[in-house]
Amino acid sequence: MAQHPDLSSAKPWALTSVVGAVTMAALAYLQSVFQGQAGIFAVVAGIGCVVVAVVLNALLAWDAARKRAIPATSAALMMTAAVYDKAEELVGYAFPVTKRHLMTSAAVVLAASEATTVTDGMFVRVHWKFPAESRDVAVTALPGGYALLTLMPEDKLPRQVKSASLVRRHVENALVVAEAWHGDGNRELGGRAHAVGEHNRVVNLDAEKTATGEELIGAPLLQTGNRKVVGLLDGTDDRGPRYLPLTRDKARALVGGASWWRSTGWLVPVAVAAVIALLAAVQPILGSGGGGLVPAAACEGDATRLSVVVSTEKDGLIDQLATDFNEEYRGDDGACADVEVFGVNSGDAAEAIATGWAAAPDDRLECAVDDPDDCEVVEARKPDLWLPTESVWPELLGAGELGEDGGDELADNDGEWTSVASSVLSILMPAARREKLSGSPDWDELLTKAAGGELSIAIDDPIGSTSGMATSVALNEALVADHDEEDAVGLLRDAIASVPDELAGEDITRLMNRVYQNPDLLAQMDAVVAQEQTAYLYNCQDPLGSDDFSCRDTVDDDRRMVAVSPDDTIYAFDHPAVPMASLDSDEAKRSVSEAFVDYLRTKKAQKEFRAWGFRAAGEPEKVTDQLREVIDADDVETVTPWPEPKTVNQWRHQWQNVRLPVRVLLSVDTSGSMEQIDGQDRRVRLDGFTDACTEETTDNPTYLQVAKSAALNAIGELKDGRDSVGLDWFPPAGKDTSTEIKPLSSTTRAQLEREICDLRALGETPLYDAIRDASASIDASETEVSDRTVIVLLSDGGQNPPQSLDALMDEIGGEGAIPVIAVGIGDQAPIGVLGRLTEETGGALRNLSEPADVANLDRVLVDVFQGLAGKVS
Repeated sequence: MAQHPDLSSAKPWALTSVVGAVTMAALAYLQSVFQGQAGIFAVVAGIGCVVVAVVLNALLAWDAARKRAIPATSAALMMTAAVYDKAEELVGYAFPVTKRHLMTSAAVVLAASEATTVTDGMFVRVHWKFPAESRDVAVTALPGGYALLTLMPEDKLPRQVKSASLVRRHVENALVVAEAWHGDGNRELGGRAHAVGEHNRVVNLDAEKTATGEELIGAPLLQTGNRKVVGLLDGTDDRGPRYLPLTRDKARALVGGASWWRSTGWLVPVAVAAVIALLAAVQPILGSGGGGLVPAAACEGDATRLSVVVSTEKDGLIDQLATDFNEEYRGDDGACADVEVFGVNSGDAAEAIATGWAAAPDDRLECAVDDPDDCEVVEARKPDLWLPTESVWPELLGAGELGEDGGDELADNDGEWTSVASSVLSILMPAARREKLSGSPDWDELLTKAAGGELSIAIDDPIGSTSGMATSVALNEALVADHDEEDAVGLLRDAIASVPDELAGEDITRLMNRVYQNPDLLAQMDAVVAQEQTAYLYNCQDPLGSDDFSCRDTVDDDRRMVAVSPDDTIYAFDHPAVPMASLDSDEAKRSVSEAFVDYLRTKKAQKEFRAWGFRAAGEPEKVTDQLREVIDADDVETVTPWPEPKTVNQWRHQWQNVRLPVRVLLSVDTSGSMEQIDGQDRRVRLDGFTDACTEETTDNPTYLQVAKSAALNAIGELKDGRDSVGLDWFPPAGKDTSTEIKPLSSTTRAQLEREICDLRALGETPLYDAIRDASASIDASETEVSDRTVIVLLSDGGQNPPQSLDALMDEIGGEGAIPVIAVGIGDQAPIGVLGRLTEETGGALRNLSEPADVANLDRVLVDVFQGLAGKVS
């Protein structure tokens, strides 16, 4: 094996020379500013430092490259020493962690000394195979199963033996290997590191590396990629090899920090201290010089506040980057920035901007979770800077497609916006069902198979979602090219109707989170049309993109989603930064806005975008390594230009023109338990709740108040002149006629609102009678073929007095049954009964049985009606 000099001792000198070069450059600059010219000493010394720094760093780079070429097993063999007992039998191994200290397992010392406990003052002998040298070492007992071996004062490590490089922290599932010399050849063990406590594990053993933890006890366990030691083997038990973790901090604590510095290590802190002292001394001069080499530590005056509204697929990431930006930014006048991020769907934000933010949408950033106790809903502030998913949204505003004055809200920049990231529209499928589409599918194939019942699809809302809008445009463009108008409308209508009720009505992000939380729902879904990043977040086990998102682990293969690029039309999203008109008259805000956008384009920020599943800004054709690995995404040859804004808006609203009319009978539980049980009020924590009927505000509405508000909002999702609604309630107090489902109009809406607001909680829960009466009220024989008729049931309790569920199912279940979509609310809801009811009628169940979940009733019921209205997710 070739021998090379040890260059590690040159590292402090290399660093010192770099610091010296920077210091001399700063000194020369100051001399030129305040004295007219730089001093000869500063120039010569600076040049000398640069030369030394270049030479030493080049040598260190060569040395690092040479070491990287050494396999981890070879590195292990070179550092590992064998430990023998008094009979010269091999009992284990040890390895150096400093120039004078080795680490091993206490079990090795016990075997070598034939003692029952490890005590200070013991001596053992260690032997290296390469080079063939031995040393006597003194034993120090350590807690936790470790043992420290110290060389005699007159000894040092063999010249070729180097101390181990230790990891800074545990890396879960890192590939690791251990190897050591043995009497009849070397022994090797390999697998993945797994943290389980004081004794970590090596799992998924490499079949070719058959040594056991007992055979290699005390040997170092190295990461294969960087040859850093993660710990030392400590035997084997019934679950396999185990090891004692050994990070740098752990070793320092065990050995003592004084042993860690090399002989030249003092140069580094001294040099750094000198530079800090120099900069501190000249800080007043630099501050008055106007250059700002060292940013001011404190803000001058009030921070400039900038409101940034961001599309919800990246709001968590932008919020993180804004926090970093706020900490780093200082304006020319020393002012700080306060960039505040709000998460709003692009379509919702565009509609609000078009009206001058008259009705502020909710901020989704802090309420991405389903549990209302984990967040507080606030209204998003009017933006100074807008980061939608695609430039088509500000183009729609500028063209007046969303309102005559929409374009006036945008800053004047000739329709050119800076892209901060890229993404593409893809067909996202469970990997196990990828074969349902051909190898290179187009949009027509997807539509035809969905319309024919060969697969089910979920599509986002084209009114509020960019993915939904792009899907609408792509599908309509494909239909126009391949079908006449009548066939096109029929295909689109049938494709929309393929969305299962259980998956309909939610935006894609929340839908994917629900599928992730309940894997059984994945069986109902063959494809989702959305940004590829949606599948990336799902596979990374964080569909909502939480603040601390990191794709360390991915879902199991049976739940994995893959991205399929359509063969004909591929729309990309450029994620633009759109300044608003408010910046035209506010120079301070404009400066902060421009600096923030520049920051989002930096190498550091772009790395974070890639880690979140986005493609590089301005490069939608080129896939990233992360997307390729996690969702099988690939490069795309050609990105299709978006149509003109007028055409986009036409296709965007096409959903309302082709979707099926619906007939809904809404049946609401008005039993006494909707307000009280055993004299105790049934209320839910919902801060700032406004009763839709009385307009009174409370933080603790009753179940019935929440249900009435949800019913009014849900009916608002249906369309006059097309859809029909009837209202039923149980027990049927005050109702002496059968429920009639009437077409919606201003008159019927007013009547429904009065009936809903008049509902009162009283009596028991005749649940089965209510379901039976609702089914009887619907004359299915008069329903047109194109109609969708459904019962939507809200209930917080089981049948009282008792009745036979089987008898009820015999009456209303089976072929031709009217689907029941049931929403069970509160901890008394009969989820089992409702589940059977919905399953046997072909409906869907929404489970809000946890008391805190009742606060979500409004959103859930609105989602249900949105799904019925457009069959979009």
